[in-house]
Amino acid sequence: MADIATAITARLIATSAVTDLVAARIGPWQAMQGEALPYVTYQQIDGDHQHNMSGGSALEHATLQLNCVASTYAGARALANAVREALAGYRGTSDGVVIQSCLIVADRDDPQPPTPGLEKPSHYSRQLDASIWATETIPA
Repeated sequence: MADIATAITARLIATSAVTDLVAARIGPWQAMQGEALPYVTYQQIDGDHQHNMSGGSALEHATLQLNCVASTYAGARALANAVREALAGYRGTSDGVVIQSCLIVADRDDPQPPTPGLEKPSHYSRQLDASIWATETIPA
């Protein structure tokens, strides 16, 4: 069964401005050690299922944190911009999930420490928080 995270992944993979940069390197939590740069990881940092007086309302909310990682600061910003353009204001069906609203509610740098023996980090990261509302199936 598809969920909001898989729907957002499908949306990003269907967006050439994103895949031109990362191919299919989009996945949950963190990339595998040695993963080629750039890539996008994500994790759900908040979520809830809406209810009314008669039970579930078939409306789900999730906040996903998307981490845009590249070998340069400019590359991380360019990737974050491509992800933002793919998701900001998106409404539609993706991977069978009806997305009612997708808003980018935060955008920040994610400073990385310098690599030991080097004067700069091995990679740069930019984080976006996406607030997403979707229709869900209510269990019987």
